[in-house]
Amino acid sequence: EEEDYCCTYFATKTKPAYQSIYVCRTCCGSGDDNDGNNNNNMMCICQSCAFSCHSECDVDYIGMGPCYCDCHTSSLSTPPPTTTDDEEEKSKCKLASHSKDVASRLGLQKDGLPTMNPYIHNVVDDNNEDENNKNKFPYLVETFDILELKQQAPQQQKYRREDLIPQILELIQHTTDTHWISPHTIKSGNSSDDDHHQDAQLCELENLALEIYQRHVNSYQHDSFQTDDNVSGGGGAEWWVQVKYYNKDDNKEQEAVVDLHYDKDEILATQFGLGSFPIFSTVTYLTSSSVTIVQPPPTVIFSHEYTDNEESHQIKHMILSHPRLGKHLLFDGRLLHGAPGHLSLREEKQEGGQ
Repeated sequence: EEEDYCCTYFATKTKPAYQSIYVCRTCCGSGDDNDGNNNNNMMCICQSCAFSCHSECDVDYIGMGPCYCDCHTSSLSTPPPTTTDDEEEKSKCKLASHSKDVASRLGLQKDGLPTMNPYIHNVVDDNNEDENNKNKFPYLVETFDILELKQQAPQQQKYRREDLIPQILELIQHTTDTHWISPHTIKSGNSSDDDHHQDAQLCELENLALEIYQRHVNSYQHDSFQTDDNVSGGGGAEWWVQVKYYNKDDNKEQEAVVDLHYDKDEILATQFGLGSFPIFSTVTYLTSSSVTIVQPPPTVIFSHEYTDNEESHQIKHMILSHPRLGKHLLFDGRLLHGAPGHLSLREEKQEGGQ
């Protein structure tokens, strides 16, 4: 059963990441770190180590929050050999070998997950009594028009709406999985620097996702887009497609609804129990609501983060975004959002309009 557990330390190292926090009171003050120094601090451990390495200890659940796992410094488990500098061999955590293998398969760097700093925007001053300040949405939310999607595109364009929709309809017949794109994933196997040669390896959907990513990198210049060498393009975009039906006559109304959720790295959440959220989330609409018999639900964004206390945090703001052909919505990737089906959220259909 321990093979199902992964210690989060091998994904985060000493960078705090959002996760379940446990404290081992048995091992507090009794452990030595990997350099042989006595560690008298409170020992925080991840959920996997609490259930595995410390199953016989006095362990308390503290709550959810940012931390990293100290199990590798514990006095429990097999004492580490002193003849090797290899981190896996040196660690005292029972889950070290398996956790390191999983982290390696996921492509995590030896320094752990990169630190993703939120993009601070529209900070609301609580002391400002101005009505406009009180009503300001306290997070980044912006909309754009992608003109190439609103008009018939020339054949030589990297992506054309008339080609995108058939590709989407074909793709969802085979998979509903998400996909990853970054400037580093499209490097050619040969040494050619011809951009067109690299772009030719991508389908129109991939070209669109990559161009959206690169436009936001250039526009926002966020520090998390930089590599350790301070070179732009250290990140990437996870993208997927959705086809929603709105015709009640086809009994597909329920398929139009997208439940409220948070975007996060689902593999990290499944394998390590970590909450890793994107800097930005986006929605790109390829059809308008005017083409449907029943008006579709809008995208709804709430001023609520995954880390907010459910009992004490009041949701004071929400944003509605109705589908428009070529419309691109960008918002803070930490926020609760979805497309609820309640009829009161939908637009009234207007004669001759979208």
